[in-house]
Amino acid sequence: MKKRITALMLAIFMALAMIMVVQQPVSAATTKVATTAVYLRNKPTTIGSYAKTVVPEGGVVTVYSTSNGWSKVTYKKGSKTYDGYICAKYLKNQPSTTPKEVRTIAEDLYMRSSKSTASSTNIIYVLKKGAKVTILGYEADYWAKATYSYKSGSKTVTKTGYIRTGHFTDDKSRMSNYYETTRTALNLRSTTSTASSTNIIDVIPKGKTVKVLSYAGSNWYKVNYKGKVGFVKGGYFE
Repeated sequence: MKKRITALMLAIFMALAMIMVVQQPVSAATTKVATTAVYLRNKPTTIGSYAKTVVPEGGVVTVYSTSNGWSKVTYKKGSKTYDGYICAKYLKNQPSTTPKEVRTIAEDLYMRSSKSTASSTNIIYVLKKGAKVTILGYEADYWAKATYSYKSGSKTVTKTGYIRTGHFTDDKSRMSNYYETTRTALNLRSTTSTASSTNIIDVIPKGKTVKVLSYAGSNWYKVNYKGKVGFVKGGYFE
């Protein structure tokens, strides 16, 4: 009799457990927007973790869960998708309309009417360092279509054209120790100059990961590649 009662209780317990599992709510993935440039880390902590990449201000991430102040996310950057963790306080709910990506120009940059640097005839405006542009879309061969608005007297003038990527700050001037992947072969140099080939330390192949140590100004980055420290030009990361 005791065996039957035990078996019956066990069956009831298992049935209740199955019901609880079935009824347990599943968190749906949501999209959120970065309120500032922020690291996407490999672990939900700043201790003993490293930054896989930097999500720029306005960058859209997919959030799968949040615990202890950290959100587990994925972020698509170019052709590559990163998964990891972002401090939840730097994320906000995505507006009902798709947010426009606003990026800051790191140095004076030409806005052009066409995707070519072969001539100066297609230059429609000179964007000054610190100018904020709205990205309409990314194009092949490191171009982005963007708009820029400014005041001219009492009127607001908006320019729309093409700019070269790799000239955005993304607040990298005050960020360091994150990782990037090269999207083309890239010269690693001992100085921030392309005037000569004598300063080339190594050639970093396409698809290799480098550790960005700091922003060196004028679109140069100080990096570490397999223990070799040098400088590379921006605009060649995924």
